[in-house]
Amino acid sequence: MAGSGVDYPIVPPALMSYLKIKDSAEGYVLPEVGYDYADLEPHIDEATMKLHHSRHHAGYTRKMNAALDAWRKSGENADLASKPIENIIQRVDDVPKKWQRAIRNNGGGYVNHAFYWQNMSPPSDPNAQREPTGPLLERIKANFGSFDALKQKITEAAAGLFGSGWVWLVEVPGSGELQLLTSENQDNPMSQGLKPILALDVWEHAYYLKHKNDRPSYIQSWWSVADWRKVGDILAAWNATQ
Repeated sequence: MAGSGVDYPIVPPALMSYLKIKDSAEGYVLPEVGYDYADLEPHIDEATMKLHHSRHHAGYTRKMNAALDAWRKSGENADLASKPIENIIQRVDDVPKKWQRAIRNNGGGYVNHAFYWQNMSPPSDPNAQREPTGPLLERIKANFGSFDALKQKITEAAAGLFGSGWVWLVEVPGSGELQLLTSENQDNPMSQGLKPILALDVWEHAYYLKHKNDRPSYIQSWWSVADWRKVGDILAAWNATQ
């Protein structure tokens, strides 16, 4: 992971709003998925969605809030501790060691899942785009040759990732280049100064109830609910005028 010498891009409020990330007097709230748990059927099953969101994502939220509260009360590195979670994730290597693992794992899990939910839409959604179009498609062609080539790379990266982690499509600030990368556990590319726009969760809890240990089957199902209109919306939110 990159250190504090990275020039981190500004995280616009429009992006946090799109991801349904909200702070409150009681701490951060669990982001809504934006659709019912059964709405991604038959591709991602209701039981998995319910467990994934109401237990796993909720658990990351609760533990992150507890770690943030303890850290902030300590007064250590108070400037960073007072920042929004997205800025803390960007500079997670600067979090005091006592709380760094909890923030990296639970804060990362909190933010990562917010991307994941908003990258998908019900198969019945008339506004969904199962393939990229327009300027986003042109950028994909410029960086990967074709959408089919990118799709194959994402599929291979997800199937080949050892253990638990994520596959990401990111924009490189400055150059605007799109890159594909993977991260272990709950690490987020924002810690490397990048702008994530697509997140594919390949932790077993994302698919085990339905697909058992058949990760490739889950990945194939995920393609049926991945929504490239939403990917484009996230990219636009990242680059919204401040």
